[in-house]
Amino acid sequence: MGTGYIKAGFMSDSKPEYVFPNIVANDGKFFGKEALAMVGKKAYPMINGQITDWSAYKQIMEYTIKEKIGKSDDIKDTALNLTLTN
Repeated sequence: MGTGYIKAGFMSDSKPEYVFPNIVANDGKFFGKEALAMVGKKAYPMINGQITDWSAYKQIMEYTIKEKIGKSDDIKDTALNLTLTN
């Protein structure tokens, strides 16, 4: 997870399967590219590598794990490795 983008996937892959902007819109109803296109309240969970909005951070992490990575059958017995990048 970085200030600008979230890159998520499995360690067995050569590159992240999911790459999207680290932004939340309309109180957690839209994420990533969809959030960028929305009119209304937007939250950037991180600024300069620091978490500044814990509510938005939690929302985008839940979205990433449940809606992106969690949709894969490979997630059942997989450990989570989280790194921060700028």
